[in-house]
Amino acid sequence: MMDDFDPTRYGAPFAQAIGAEPAMPLDAGRPDRAMRPVLDALTAEAERSVVDRDAFSCCLAGVWLLHGYLDEAHRLCQDVPTADGSYWHGVMHRREGDYGNAQYWFRRAGEHPAGSLVASAAAAHPETVDLALGGHWNPVGFVDHVQRAAQRGGSLADACVAVQRAEWRALFDECWRKAVA
Repeated sequence: MMDDFDPTRYGAPFAQAIGAEPAMPLDAGRPDRAMRPVLDALTAEAERSVVDRDAFSCCLAGVWLLHGYLDEAHRLCQDVPTADGSYWHGVMHRREGDYGNAQYWFRRAGEHPAGSLVASAAAAHPETVDLALGGHWNPVGFVDHVQRAAQRGGSLADACVAVQRAEWRALFDECWRKAVA
């Protein structure tokens, strides 16, 4: 897991946008209107030298998604022709409850480099350990778990929220390293 997750490593504008890293709901949730100006300012982020625009778009999509702006996240990642773009696209559709479409995008992403960290997080919860067999993360299966959790709540929902947080951290960090290499 990313127990050492520290938003300040991504520069002041992103640290401010990530902030206390609110727990993303399993569903679409509601946009955090107070964060809108902060998120709008990220688009012009120039504090660091961006070397991979697609990966940077994925970072932006992730931060918008963190604060419940699914449409904005969708616009940023839907045309990114990489596994990162497909993965973020899948997360966005999973959050909006379009589970079949989410699974399509996770299949398209394939086995992602951030998957081993997410698998570790999933293995820590009895409700999601089946998604991390052999240390391999199963994002398609996670969609099914999230769908059940969104309907039933309880310990499965708690585990899915925790895994989703680890997934967000691992994916954001992977994209950031590519964006500013």
